[in-house]
Amino acid sequence: MPLTLIWHMSKKVIILSITISIICIFAVYLGVKSIFKNSPSKRGILNTLVLEKKAKKAAIKKIKGIYEAPTEGSYDPEKIIFDYKKAAINNDGKRAWQIIRRVIELCKKDEGFCSDIVSSIQLMLFNGETLETRQYAALLLSQIGNQQAISLLIDAAMVDPGNIGRYLAEMKNKEAVPILVSELRNGPSPISKYLTMALANIGSEDAVSELIDLLRTDDPTIREQAGIALRQVQNGEAVPVLKRLLIEKGPYGYKKIGIDALTHIGDGRATAALVDIIKEVKDDNLKSEICASLSRIHRPDGIRIIEGLALKERDPYIR
Repeated sequence: MPLTLIWHMSKKVIILSITISIICIFAVYLGVKSIFKNSPSKRGILNTLVLEKKAKKAAIKKIKGIYEAPTEGSYDPEKIIFDYKKAAINNDGKRAWQIIRRVIELCKKDEGFCSDIVSSIQLMLFNGETLETRQYAALLLSQIGNQQAISLLIDAAMVDPGNIGRYLAEMKNKEAVPILVSELRNGPSPISKYLTMALANIGSEDAVSELIDLLRTDDPTIREQAGIALRQVQNGEAVPVLKRLLIEKGPYGYKKIGIDALTHIGDGRATAALVDIIKEVKDDNLKSEICASLSRIHRPDGIRIIEGLALKERDPYIR
């Protein structure tokens, strides 16, 4: 057979094979397209496969004990604490604060929920696998700040004051004042300095009044810690009681603490109180101390009061 004829026949076979292949591929494409088109969802099969895959992954996670409970929308304390514990283990501060805000929101609406959440976190506080886990538990309790939470936090801080005590000092809930004072009245302890700082951090009129009363206690350690705490008050609510401390008769040392506290607050109310006092008191040493403190005020509303008085007053102490 001539070579030319063989070549032409081979070409025809190759072309025919390619044509048949193209037809088969096109037929498969049309079939698949038809299946998707006729399914309830255009991507029904694909969606089913994806959902099955997700379901398998979720099941595996649950079996391994790392299933993440959905905190958002959940009212189950155990699920919320489970999620919070996972955030603590992963040292995920952002996620932890999201959960804390959610817990505080729910606590405001439901006291029963708040009681349940505090009970749920007790195990995490005392039996946490790591120090970080226990500290995260202490942080949540300090933000809740009700009497049940404070009692737990005090017990834990007594066991580990260095690592847990500082969370006592971060409380801002006024409900904490009576139990903090009651604990301080028992005398000095490894956590008394954190208790006095908690009262200063709350900074309400009753909290500061209690700190002033503690200045008069018989125990020198408590007196010193109360004085240190008073100098850290930032809440303007405390201005009236601090002003009374300066006006009423008492040791010069107490008045110095009151001046330092008002200076630290430094807002318009505190500055106005210092100016009122400088007009009333006759002790030149006290006047000089107040003037020196006024010069250290940096808040804009406080500075405006000082500038206005400097222009109007003729008293050399004020000018």
